[in-house]
Amino acid sequence: DGKSVSVSFLGIEGSFTDVAATEFFKNVGLETKKIGHKTFEEVFSAVERGETEAGVLPIESTWSGNFARCYDCLLRHSSCSIIGEISVVDTHCLCGLPGSKKTEITQIHTHPDIFAQCSSYLNMTWSNKNQPENNQLVKVCEVDSATACKTVKALQDATHAAICSIAAADLYGLEVLERSCANDKNIASRYIIVSRTKGGGGRGAATTLEEKRAKLSGDSPAKLSGDSPAPSGESARTETEAHPQATPDNKRLLQRKSKETDQDIARTVARIMDSGSNLGVTVNGGSLKCTIAVAMHNEAQGLFKVLSCFALRGINVTKLGSRPSSSALESIVTHTVHWEYVFFIDFEPRNVEVISTVLLNVREYCSLMRVLGVYKGNLKTGKVDRLYFEDGYGCQ
Repeated sequence: DGKSVSVSFLGIEGSFTDVAATEFFKNVGLETKKIGHKTFEEVFSAVERGETEAGVLPIESTWSGNFARCYDCLLRHSSCSIIGEISVVDTHCLCGLPGSKKTEITQIHTHPDIFAQCSSYLNMTWSNKNQPENNQLVKVCEVDSATACKTVKALQDATHAAICSIAAADLYGLEVLERSCANDKNIASRYIIVSRTKGGGGRGAATTLEEKRAKLSGDSPAKLSGDSPAPSGESARTETEAHPQATPDNKRLLQRKSKETDQDIARTVARIMDSGSNLGVTVNGGSLKCTIAVAMHNEAQGLFKVLSCFALRGINVTKLGSRPSSSALESIVTHTVHWEYVFFIDFEPRNVEVISTVLLNVREYCSLMRVLGVYKGNLKTGKVDRLYFEDGYGCQ
């Protein structure tokens, strides 16, 4: 129907994220007005403030793994939720000025993560046995791969090259000198689409970090945005005494018992799905997927108990990851100690109703839980192809 959506993305025009944003919204039949940003934080903030309706960010690579900053921002920006995902094969190309030769290149520009993803190729191509001694490679880190293209184009120096997408090379007038430079020829990245969840933000709600700091006192127990307060009396004393080695800060966190109901969780899920539907992004026609963040303490079988909630219901957990709890400080927790973690879980519920049931069970074993997204699973499977092996495998 020609509907247009304003979209923030990481990088500038021609970056891998820009390409992913174009492909995702094209697949759901929406035109886009895209705005590039330099950092993950800027993308989330633009969506949270309502400057754009959606944001697209990389969250995971099949080679280099998680983008930790993306997970941190999901915690810090509680009014933003995942409403979609897409996986895109990132064809990493070595690109230079028209007429330049690979053997003359001494400096390569790209994003640090892309250097890691192409590490073996670079080491094998620019090694002592293949290049003259005065031609040792210099790696120049850029904000993103498309910016690397712009830099190389502006320098007009045939000894400089960039590793970028084909789209970026075409856009900025560079020539592709070699395709598929990544350690894995079929390297792919997973991108998430986030939007502002109604009821999760807005004026008067403590959704930004500054508002949360103002709302939470220094002596308050560790909290999850939207959670009920900790109980007092016998129930709290019994909970704490079960963990005699807990530190004072941990005891504050342990003295909590959720008063959430499955209806509360269902309302949260409905708000997230509504925020996607309002943009024309729905979960129809595909497998359902949900992402949550949970925290528990270092105690026997803690993680096992959480995961058993899914296993006993035959629900597939597709991913489990973690970040230090200190990265969530003042976003979902106000007190934390070293060597404790926030876990991120992706799972595939059979239907929307199952989400509330399983998460109410999960909540019993967690000090903190937040639903980060409900969306249609959209990951393409691929085979690892043409790994570069060498002495010092994977080194940079």
